[in-house]
Amino acid sequence: MSADVLEHLQDPWAVVRRLQDLLRPGGVLVASIPNIRNYRVLRSLIFRGRFDYVASGILDRTQLRFFTRSSCLELLECGGLMQVDKVLLNPPRPRWHQLLRWLSILLTAGWARDFFVTQYLLRAVRLDSPK
Repeated sequence: MSADVLEHLQDPWAVVRRLQDLLRPGGVLVASIPNIRNYRVLRSLIFRGRFDYVASGILDRTQLRFFTRSSCLELLECGGLMQVDKVLLNPPRPRWHQLLRWLSILLTAGWARDFFVTQYLLRAVRLDSPK
């Protein structure tokens, strides 16, 4: 399990490759990774020209790496021995955010869904042989 750890490492790809080597075929690696494509980060960047670090959250000042959904998948599958088979989304808590998220999904055919995701919870399974 790698809960909110990989984004704090200098070389998370090397760590993932090492972890996958330790797993037997069928073993799983679970990771929780913040989503830099979240609307709060983008709003500040686009409208204020700011990318401010904070004490905790998506822009935690101790983070060295930032990921989107696709780069999370690439990270966990980087060694060719793992395949991500499950991705859960952690959206913001308030109900109106949920409504806004669903409206966005309906109105944009889903392409804006990731703007409302705070972090991803991913499960990758160790394959019998490289892809």
